[in-house]
Amino acid sequence: MSILSERQEFMRMLSQDTTQACKVIVCGPYGMMDAVRRSLERIGFPVNTKVLFIQ
Repeated sequence: MSILSERQEFMRMLSQDTTQACKVIVCGPYGMMDAVRRSLERIGFPVNTKVLFIQ
């Protein structure tokens, strides 16, 4: 399995987690965080419930 496939599978599993025990943490400048947010939204990742943005 390629690294990209493993990452995609991990993100799919994390997005389907209903326990709210794990979140993706994104920190950095606004422009980078905005790009990450758009990328996650594009793949259907539940940004509002599973991502913590720290500026």
